[in-house]
Amino acid sequence: MMVTGVAAGAGAGKSPARVSRRVPAATPVTIISGYLGAGKTTLVNSLLSRCAGRLVAVVVNDFGSIPIDPALMAGTDALSVSHGCACCTRAGDLLLALARLLSRHPAPEQVLIEASGVSDPRRIADAVILHGLRLDGIVALADAEAVRSHGEDAMVGPWVRHQLDSADLIVLNKTDLVSGSERNSVRHWISEVAPEAHVVETSHGRVPVSLVLAGPDTDEPPVAQRRPHQGRPAHPDFGSWGCTLDAALDGAAFRWWAASVPEPILRGKGIVFLAEDPRHRYVFQLVGGRWSLECGEPWEDQPRRTRVTLIGRAGIDERWLDMTIARCVAGQARRGA
Repeated sequence: MMVTGVAAGAGAGKSPARVSRRVPAATPVTIISGYLGAGKTTLVNSLLSRCAGRLVAVVVNDFGSIPIDPALMAGTDALSVSHGCACCTRAGDLLLALARLLSRHPAPEQVLIEASGVSDPRRIADAVILHGLRLDGIVALADAEAVRSHGEDAMVGPWVRHQLDSADLIVLNKTDLVSGSERNSVRHWISEVAPEAHVVETSHGRVPVSLVLAGPDTDEPPVAQRRPHQGRPAHPDFGSWGCTLDAALDGAAFRWWAASVPEPILRGKGIVFLAEDPRHRYVFQLVGGRWSLECGEPWEDQPRRTRVTLIGRAGIDERWLDMTIARCVAGQARRGA
């Protein structure tokens, strides 16, 4: 992990929706939360690209066993806390990561924690304050197209609503995928779920830097002191699957595989090594029923291999996934179960 320098960009400026909090002589920490596929990594990348000149450190919590998100961070080596939630099974690892950040010289001016899509941001906030850091606020990403259906789901709904209600600022993302009436409807629903949070609308995770990163101090107490802690819902039962393949994959076979991932899978991401274009890495994203495979940066000196992780409800058919992804290797690719 390295602390990366990132310049308050054109979007910077004061706003009543700021999430800064005043705790003297402490490094400000912003927690980026939100359910699976809401666009957290896209938001963090957007912020980093517009903050040149500031020392900003990033801690990424990947629920899966294979840390994909740090590899998707633009221009930074992010510190990873993987294979579990930073709010529970990996809480100790989060504290160790924060301790490493504090010991660096020069110390970071700001820390961003990208929480896993199934973590509890309030518990992460507790750990931040316990470690003597300044909680600057909790930002929750919400997928305008899917957040309401997730929030009303019998299994994950209480958890999604809890994530939203924990936030100081809710970024209603992917508004380009819904109509005006749908956007107004989901805004109204969010105002009922999280009446104290500010809401901003955007697409592609782009918001003014000043809304998320610490700015001038205010006299408001930290969020953990401002808002009383109420009961938390039971943590939903999620599972994950991951694989690493050194051989190049057949593009058509992998695209078939991505389109055939079974229903329990809620989120997928990965870096893919394709035989059809061995010079570039391809970025795989899956959210609900949508998936994409886009050409990314050249491999350069990085090892050329495929790394994919999937997150879903309990009961993932790992045998089927292992068998079918193996069939995507170039030269022996074949489709079908």
